[in-house]
Amino acid sequence: MLATLRTRLPRRRTVLKAMHWSMVPLLVWFVLVTPDDVLWTNGDVVFEEAIARKMVEMDGSAVAVVRKLCGEEEVKYTVTPKGRIGEISKAVENPEGEAIGVNRISGADFDAFLALLRKCSDDDYFEKAIEEGIRGGMGFSPVDVTDHKCIEVDFEDDLREVKSLGKLWHI
Repeated sequence: MLATLRTRLPRRRTVLKAMHWSMVPLLVWFVLVTPDDVLWTNGDVVFEEAIARKMVEMDGSAVAVVRKLCGEEEVKYTVTPKGRIGEISKAVENPEGEAIGVNRISGADFDAFLALLRKCSDDDYFEKAIEEGIRGGMGFSPVDVTDHKCIEVDFEDDLREVKSLGKLWHI
């Protein structure tokens, strides 16, 4: 997979990293990396390689999503008539599905996104920076990965499901 990423982004320093869910580690990491295209995942998400490939092949900033009914704990999203993410948070009403925790920030948006991360409080989820970016005019494309395997491992049953599926890919 890394060869695919290097081929797709030959002149760029592509940074891949699994991150904890809160905003603080992501902020620290963004401060330390070269401003460029960044793909990051929540550390508890296991997924097929095809999802990462779809995200890397995107132009611009993006959020991987699945169309499904959501509960209270999922990070939910809506899409605008122009095909961009309209809202993203746990509190979205009438969501179209779940943001799965695989995200891309384009090099063009890197500095603005870093500034938004810096404005978040220490206990915010990183989606707060995405929310603020959307309010400020930053565009995030939804990348529909509903047809691909992706599991958030929160419980022992989740881990058993991952093991039963065979080989998945995780950054």
